[in-house]
Amino acid sequence: MDKLRLRDFGEHKMYLLKHDDGISRTLNKKNGYARRELAFMTLIRENVKPGDVCFDVGANIGYVTLVLAKLSGKDGVVYAVEPTKQNYKVLKKNIILNGYENNIFAKRLAISNKAGKATLYLSGQSNLSSLSRHSKTVTGRKEEVDTMTVDEYLEDKKTPNMYKMDIEGHEVQVLNGMHKTATVSPPGTQIFMEVHPKLYNKKLNMEDALKRFVKLGFRFRYVVSAAVAQPKLFKKKGYTPTRIFDVSGWQRGIYEDVSTEDAIYFCSHPHKEYVPKRKKTSPKIVRYIILEKV
Repeated sequence: MDKLRLRDFGEHKMYLLKHDDGISRTLNKKNGYARRELAFMTLIRENVKPGDVCFDVGANIGYVTLVLAKLSGKDGVVYAVEPTKQNYKVLKKNIILNGYENNIFAKRLAISNKAGKATLYLSGQSNLSSLSRHSKTVTGRKEEVDTMTVDEYLEDKKTPNMYKMDIEGHEVQVLNGMHKTATVSPPGTQIFMEVHPKLYNKKLNMEDALKRFVKLGFRFRYVVSAAVAQPKLFKKKGYTPTRIFDVSGWQRGIYEDVSTEDAIYFCSHPHKEYVPKRKKTSPKIVRYIILEKV
């Protein structure tokens, strides 16, 4: 395992990977813990309640996992799965370090659309490794990992009312492997999910996956913009953010009134947006979506 550094963030202590250009590097910066994906974490803190059953798909070293455990409290449960061998070892250490052994149940596993084995392509940034090959995983390094569907994994467990997915393009397969669970999920169940339009194609069809979830009773509770607070397409359609977050020139706008048709189109396909403060173009206009069962 890579060397670790211990940081005390007040809310939690965490072991970070010393030589990681990904999440560990971000968290180690001044105010990095408090500012990491600020819009996303704000919505998590506002929506997760004591006693909730949470499923962290792609737990990495535990940054979100620990927050979910704190928010859901002593009566809550957090299932946390992480496929990368090194990340999983640090995740386990961080669970023990913060005394969450009775609340967080972790497993080294990749959630997908079928059970079996899969190749995990490793990135130089610990939070960008993926079962889907992309520009950040062309390192030549890979691992074999066990896979299961959400439906199979939860057969002997409590049904979650909150899911968090940050899995670098594999979210379509995860959605396609949880129809049984989604059908029996209670009203109010939420799915917090990062989207990766550049990685979607006919095989990884996010548009079809989301339409299926709409038929299963889910709606778009929140849509969070990716590059600027109000992308051109949002403005053209008359959507205005209810809140704006600005971190290092990347803006996030939170939207609560995007129609189902527009939300699916915005997040399922690449849309270029120039980001003035960063002087670069983003290939997507949606960072996160939050689905909620009605």
